[in-house]
Amino acid sequence: MTSKELHPRRHVFHGHASGVAAHIRRPKNAVLDVKGCSTLPVIGGHTEHKVGKTKLGKWVSFQSAHTSAHGDYENAAHGVATTRGKPFDEAATKTSVSARVRGMNILGRVSIADLNLYMESRTGPGMAQPSIRLKGNRIDGVKIDGAKRGVYTPLGEPLRIRLDGGKHRLSIEAPGRKAYVGEIEVPRGQELGVHRARRQRLALEERH
Repeated sequence: MTSKELHPRRHVFHGHASGVAAHIRRPKNAVLDVKGCSTLPVIGGHTEHKVGKTKLGKWVSFQSAHTSAHGDYENAAHGVATTRGKPFDEAATKTSVSARVRGMNILGRVSIADLNLYMESRTGPGMAQPSIRLKGNRIDGVKIDGAKRGVYTPLGEPLRIRLDGGKHRLSIEAPGRKAYVGEIEVPRGQELGVHRARRQRLALEERH
């Protein structure tokens, strides 16, 4: 029996979701334990974790957190075939992770009524890299110092924040993207479409 027969190629599942966690660096150093963590084993399967009302020192509190991770072959018969010598590269897979946190409060100043995130990846024959898709992501009931800040959905209307006219420092981060840090000037009494301008700039950067 050859080495390849003894140790055939296999698909290794990766997927994890965290409910609430933080590393406070200012004004003091404080590491807050992860609450609501679901981690998928390399063989795939399903895992989920639920946490009730929790307070993490003076920093963060929330009413509930629920996370899950799931990974399996798209076709059950193809999964069985891999146990009989069929190459793992020929079996399509799907991995999904989700996290939902309700009633979050940060330092008594920032509150989020409902935060819901979902992401899935798929692999299949002829795919050099997995496809990644977001679905139903939504941050609802955001308040800062008691003032409503709107609803954020990546495929819907951009988050609108009311600021005083003048210059402000802006930082935008997204998975797989180059972080943006810069200065914007908000015209007094007008709306500045930073969200749309940033997307257009990213598209230009990708084309070049």
